[in-house]
Amino acid sequence: MAVIDDFKARFPEFDTDEVDTYLPTLIGLWEYYWGGEYEDEGVEIVLNLLAHMLVQETASGTGALKDETSKSVGNVSASYSIKTNSERSLWFRATRYGMAYLLLTMHDHGGSFV
Repeated sequence: MAVIDDFKARFPEFDTDEVDTYLPTLIGLWEYYWGGEYEDEGVEIVLNLLAHMLVQETASGTGALKDETSKSVGNVSASYSIKTNSERSLWFRATRYGMAYLLLTMHDHGGSFV
């Protein structure tokens, strides 16, 4: 199955016209962000990376997407910050797909049982 077909099946929430318009170009770029193969666990990684890139590509305006640092509902509000160690990480944290990509590509995140 082609990457674009896999993408549409995995993320039906995206507008098909936008996927058909923007995804072919983005497919040619994913290897610059992640050097793995598009097979096995790499399929989910690449699809989340492409979803993140598509959201960024189709976002209105020319500015960067910003992290949310506070939320209010009625009389209740909360403020928080996200600690990060790189600009790259900040960019990926701008969408839920980017966050999934970070989690899927995280290395050395704990011990393993033997």
